[in-house]
Amino acid sequence: MSERPEYIRQSTLLHQPVANRGATRTFGTVESVWMHPPAHRVLGFICAADAIGEKKWAFNLAQVDDFEETEVIVKSPPAETNAGQVRFLETLLGRELWSDAGNRLGVLSDYIFQRDNGSIHEYLFRPDGLRGWTGSLMRLPSERIVRFGRTRVWIAAQDVSTLLPDEAGLEYKVSQAVQDVRSLPVQAMAQQAKDQWQTLQQKAAQQVQTIAAQATDRAKSLADPLITEGAEPTQRLVQEGRSLWRNVRSRLQDLSADLTAEPDSPPKQQQQDKRSQPRQPPSAASDPEIDWHQIPPEDLDDDTPWI
Repeated sequence: MSERPEYIRQSTLLHQPVANRGATRTFGTVESVWMHPPAHRVLGFICAADAIGEKKWAFNLAQVDDFEETEVIVKSPPAETNAGQVRFLETLLGRELWSDAGNRLGVLSDYIFQRDNGSIHEYLFRPDGLRGWTGSLMRLPSERIVRFGRTRVWIAAQDVSTLLPDEAGLEYKVSQAVQDVRSLPVQAMAQQAKDQWQTLQQKAAQQVQTIAAQATDRAKSLADPLITEGAEPTQRLVQEGRSLWRNVRSRLQDLSADLTAEPDSPPKQQQQDKRSQPRQPPSAASDPEIDWHQIPPEDLDDDTPWI
């Protein structure tokens, strides 16, 4: 029988089944761990009593018979509660960690508590920067916390340099990775690496094609409104120009007809009749100095002077 650990990590309890000794009655799985931030102490945990999740079971730490590796054994029935009351339970998890010098250090994500009395030994936080991207955690002793608010937790600036990485977590990850590597034959590892490389190449090619198609569709969607908006004014200008040209051409034709038309003249028959009539001598009253009776009749129609 393995030795019971003195400390328990909060995250290892989540989703573990809860039952009494002998498993004659089950109470669902652990949904959240119930803590008291001012005292840095775990008081119990909450289980979902139904599939909907509105009805809850609340267990305090004194009701726990044992924290086994894969389940939690309780020795007395729970108290009934609901989701509304559970929402009022306080926790420091998810709050930002700051130094009192005004520097953000990370976000609290887990804690380790003593299994017998629930005292929180230290918090674990995910640091900002590259270390946080790799999934590494840093340890924060609970006594280093000087104060906390609704969204932040503060520690003294001089304590920042003393914070250490979560070596247990790192060792577990490294040892697990080493075991996975050793369990694979060399040829299988090479084939696996080759398959992964081909998969990455295919995904990259598909991604490039997708981005190119999206860019083409985007450019077309931007150009279509411009073409549509510009076509209507252009067509209207062409129609107006054609109408103006027709009006000008009609006016020019009318003006040309007016310029080429002959002035009004008497009918041709009247002109011929007038020419056929003999010239009548002017009356004596028209020119009293000329004696028209002395002019020979044959000279009346001659243009040559008779004198």
